[in-house]
Amino acid sequence: MWIKKFWKPLLSLLVVVTTLVVAIFSYVSVFNDSLSKNSNDWGAFDSYLSGTAGVVIALFAVIWLIYSVSIQKEEIEKLKIELNKSAIEQEQQTEISALTALISSYGTSAQVT
Repeated sequence: MWIKKFWKPLLSLLVVVTTLVVAIFSYVSVFNDSLSKNSNDWGAFDSYLSGTAGVVIALFAVIWLIYSVSIQKEEIEKLKIELNKSAIEQEQQTEISALTALISSYGTSAQVT
């Protein structure tokens, strides 16, 4: 089910949206009931949002950055293992090709003489 796969991003998005809604609702309910035309009020609102919701959003950004780095580290380790396996198989294939060429050359030299 897709919810099991995407529960972490959905939870993060839910927390961020909830924080924004609560911050906006509390600001509007405490300070005024309508939109202001005064730019100073909008500046205060911006400061309020960046102090409340901005901190939560920044925290989630750091958490997701650390999570993505850990995923990349795991993938790089898996890639190293696969590359080592591929290198071993390539060496074995080269040895087989060399032995096949050697056997083939013995067969042609025996026919010539």
